Amino acid sequence: MQQMLQASISVPAVRWRVLNPEQLANASQPAESAQWVLYWMTAFRRTRSNYALQAARDVAKSLQLPLVILEALRIRYAWASDRLHRFIIQGMRDNRAACANSDALYYPYVEPRPRAGSGLVAGGGGRGARRAPAPP
Repeated sequence: MQQMLQASISVPAVRWRVLNPEQLANASQPAESAQWVLYWMTAFRRTRSNYALQAARDVAKSLQLPLVILEALRIRYAWASDRLHRFIIQGMRDNRAACANSDALYYPYVEPRPRAGSGLVAGGGGRGARRAPAPP
């Protein structure tokens, strides 16, 4: 399985960095009950020129699972501002339009009040493919 994932990922090897080797050691098999691959869009909030999103798409294809893209915006953090949030929400609109004709399910979430988004992913019941592929 691990070799199949490596062969199917089109992200250049120079773009991979192992950050958690202990977790990577257990990455050869996705959860058998997996129903989707989750890509949590945080730092690189774009659908183009995004190697992490490309890798998630490739993994979803190789596992024959749908890709779910979650782009969440918390309202309280150190650099929160109306100006920044307006910019991010405009980008969410662009991302929704970019994903409209794709196989991915794009889910934008703007937290309505502080901590309302706590447990957002846990609410999925752990049905996602939670193990990352090994780098090529």
